[in-house]
Amino acid sequence: MTDARTTQRSDEWNAETFELANLRLKLRNDLRWTLTQSGGEAIYVVEDPVASRFYQLGVSQYALVSVLDGSTPLQVAVSRVATRMNASAITMIEAAETCRWMLDNGLASAVDANGNSVDRVDRIRTARFKSAQAATLGNSNPLFLKWRWGTPSESFERACKHGRFLLHPLSIGLWVALLTFAGALITQSPAAIGDSLRGIMSTDTAVWLLIVFVGLKLVHEIGHAIACYAFGGRVREFGVVFILFVPVPYVDVTSCWGFVSKRRRMLVSAAGMMVEMAIAAVAAIAWTHCVDPVVRFHLFNIMLTGTLTTLLFNANFLMRFDGYYLLSDVLDLPNLAASASQAVRYVTSRFFLGKRLRLAPEIRGRFVVLFGYGVAAAIWRVVVCLGLAIAASNLLHGFGLILAIASLVLWWGVPAYRVAKVIGEASVAGARCRRHLLTRLMPLAVAVVVGAFFVPWPMGVTAPGVVMFANPNMVRAAADGFIVEMLVAEGESVEAGQRLAVLENVKLASRSKELFAKLEISRLRARRARLAGDIALAQAESATGDAIEDQLDEANEQISKLVLTAPASGTVVAMNSQSRFEQQRGRFLSEGTPLMQIVDVNKKEIVLAIAQTDFETFAGRVGETVRFVPTANLTQASATLRVVQPHADVVTDPRLTATGGGDLAVRPPAKSENNAEPSNEAELVQPHFAGRAELRLSGVDSLPAGSTGRIQADRYNHSIAEHVWVWVDGYLRRLSATT
Repeated sequence: MTDARTTQRSDEWNAETFELANLRLKLRNDLRWTLTQSGGEAIYVVEDPVASRFYQLGVSQYALVSVLDGSTPLQVAVSRVATRMNASAITMIEAAETCRWMLDNGLASAVDANGNSVDRVDRIRTARFKSAQAATLGNSNPLFLKWRWGTPSESFERACKHGRFLLHPLSIGLWVALLTFAGALITQSPAAIGDSLRGIMSTDTAVWLLIVFVGLKLVHEIGHAIACYAFGGRVREFGVVFILFVPVPYVDVTSCWGFVSKRRRMLVSAAGMMVEMAIAAVAAIAWTHCVDPVVRFHLFNIMLTGTLTTLLFNANFLMRFDGYYLLSDVLDLPNLAASASQAVRYVTSRFFLGKRLRLAPEIRGRFVVLFGYGVAAAIWRVVVCLGLAIAASNLLHGFGLILAIASLVLWWGVPAYRVAKVIGEASVAGARCRRHLLTRLMPLAVAVVVGAFFVPWPMGVTAPGVVMFANPNMVRAAADGFIVEMLVAEGESVEAGQRLAVLENVKLASRSKELFAKLEISRLRARRARLAGDIALAQAESATGDAIEDQLDEANEQISKLVLTAPASGTVVAMNSQSRFEQQRGRFLSEGTPLMQIVDVNKKEIVLAIAQTDFETFAGRVGETVRFVPTANLTQASATLRVVQPHADVVTDPRLTATGGGDLAVRPPAKSENNAEPSNEAELVQPHFAGRAELRLSGVDSLPAGSTGRIQADRYNHSIAEHVWVWVDGYLRRLSATT
């Protein structure tokens, strides 16, 4: 059986080689060729200016394609090359592979004896159609839209050429010194960095983060353009890529692949990151010397965006950003992504479908490296696609969910449809693919199903929580009044009985003065009646005076309550982040309204909302240590679970609900009985059990009050299938409740 299949493949190969051997090929006139070095060997880099792609050819392959003038059959061309290169000449089979590769990539066309193009090879037309179709589909994804603005003007080119001094060795040396000096200053302020990080993670700062991000990326792309023009290249086009509707500028500097010098190509790829990091270094130096909080916020924003996003995204070689092109230069592979994808397709097609694809010569020599890179890049693309889809569904709610589904269909649904179309073909090849795929997938499917029902869910049981001060002493207004003076500042330590704020109630003060005047008049009348001997009138006026005096005492007591004092010793903390002490003057407080709280900063607790399915797990861990993973902080902390309430409730801390930034679904606000305004207190879709965990002292300083996160208690005791079912059921319930 094996020999028969091998013979069949050999016959098909020989027949196709024979067809190509008698074919006349003609190279495109617009291709650009550059001689360079790779691994100590001479190679030719061919540039396709239409598709903005680059390819590599060896010397023997170049010798062959250089004689393809449209009038010489391939077999004759191979013979001519053989007479000139002797032992190093290309063989007929290798020549057939090279010509097939050039036809598939649109670098050459088949012509007749008169030089007219013929459709002897339909793959040319098919490949071009598929390329145009793929480009259209790639730009129709709503989460990743590309808008081409055109070609830069001559004035932009002249302006960029004036910046070539930035690439002088002296400038690069100054850049290194600047980064070193800024790094040395930053390492001396770790506590200040932590405080700035906590302040930057909020919805109020998102707009400023976006503005700085777009501005730095614009400067980043200008850096690429300056380097490209400085070394004689050109910018083909510029535009904007909208990633989750966030505009990210771009410039096409792929012409740098025509540079003979690898150092210049790598400088063009790294120029954008170098400019960004230089701006970030200047901002870091200014940040360490600035005292104004607003200016420090913006400087830290520039510093963080110019370093973190640059290293995480632009330097990431798994995506087609700057790091990818640097790696391509290191490996001497201009089309690293395409070659890696071909290597992955070769393995997957052979393993799952039993199909043997042909590999380009440059791929076979580095197959292991390309396959490893292709797998890593594919995994990263899956992570990015899922991340964008989840972010869209969470940020844009129902509309975002529709966009996420559409994006996933375009990313994975279309390729899956193409594979299914190939497998479903009513042919011998299609039947062979289906049979091979079934033999591969059946054992895997059985193993997955069995494992889902018997393997326990590997993740731990978690519950959302918010950090709060333990046993805070609320300072409330004891009487209605306007704040006229704040006697303390946030974070200040106070003693019990210390004055905190002064309120003013003009109406209450006027009433006190009025009652005092009435009391004086009543007493005067009582004295006159007593002197006149009218005992009955004197007694009546005395009774009236006593009543007025009681009212005056009550009014004075209310006035004395306008001075707020500390109920206990501790630290003054505002009620929320919006309650700025310097903005409290003139604010009206009704009786019972909280103004501030006095807390012990060394005692904090975590308030939990425990799902009904996880109640037994948390109840069994009371008194034991659990782990708290913050949402916007890299520092984890330990806590001791103290209390789990035995009854569930539909009300919890607003910061844990979906409307407050958490992940607990809530019902739409219900209207009151008289059809007036709806209630402000949102109710959870599913009741949760309340719990409290005491935060360990080691995590008190790193977790400010109001920080949200998840408490990890234990592992689930049910299988993967049960957990998936519970998650799907809960998601459907939340979806139906919100819609």
